[in-house]
Amino acid sequence: PGWQRRQDIPEKAAIKVAVVVDGSASTLAPIRRGSDESRWDVIKSSVHQVFKKLPYDRKGFAVFASRIIARSGVMTTDYERILKPELDDISEWFIADVGQKTHFAFALKGCYALLAVDDTEGVCIILSDGEQQGYDVAELEADLAASIKELKAGLYDKGLSTKVKFYIVPVGDPNEA
Repeated sequence: PGWQRRQDIPEKAAIKVAVVVDGSASTLAPIRRGSDESRWDVIKSSVHQVFKKLPYDRKGFAVFASRIIARSGVMTTDYERILKPELDDISEWFIADVGQKTHFAFALKGCYALLAVDDTEGVCIILSDGEQQGYDVAELEADLAASIKELKAGLYDKGLSTKVKFYIVPVGDPNEA
């Protein structure tokens, strides 16, 4: 009996994981009254944790506010060398400077941009403190409805309508929002 090399190692089917996070100024508020930790700290830490636990899946992220304000350059399995430095570059100063308003239509556009790169299965996780903010609520809601319609049509056209799942994760204390 000699050593034999095992040839039947199971392969995990890799998927795409897009994480789209709220980068509006409201995320700089404390996670709860009296806390030194901001909602942005929790969001960033959560993204890092999710990406570390998915070594074989292609990952990417986008940050939205009144528009897409930052985005990973690629969907990649290389968290440590590519995604972590890009995410760490997004500072609270950057959020305070460009993170005006919260426009959920851009969260959906970020999901689509990341997931529509090919026809493999994907997941989009949206992390937000949940406060859609802007000057005209009716316009924000109309833009959101249009973005949902556009997203559904785009996913259908690319054959992804049954291959993509969406999750919305609230960040913050619901009693203080």
